[in-house]
Amino acid sequence: MNIIKTFVPSIFIAWLLIALTFQGGYQFSSFSAGLSKYIMAIGSAWFVDRFLVPGVKTHEILKENPTAYSIFLFANIVCAGICFGAS
Repeated sequence: MNIIKTFVPSIFIAWLLIALTFQGGYQFSSFSAGLSKYIMAIGSAWFVDRFLVPGVKTHEILKENPTAYSIFLFANIVCAGICFGAS
């Protein structure tokens, strides 16, 4: 249920911004394209964690191991940088 509350509004907002940017005649930056790519990347990571490797308890591992948590945050920041930088 949390996934619906989190990703559905953010995906809707990202695609609305893309539609306004490229077809609405408004002159927004390409931030909306980067935001939508980042949302899709996070959604893909959630899908892999939830459905493709269900035996791994990622949340518990990240809670117990600060090194794993820092690597996870670093990878998330790098992913955001790539998504926004390539827009």
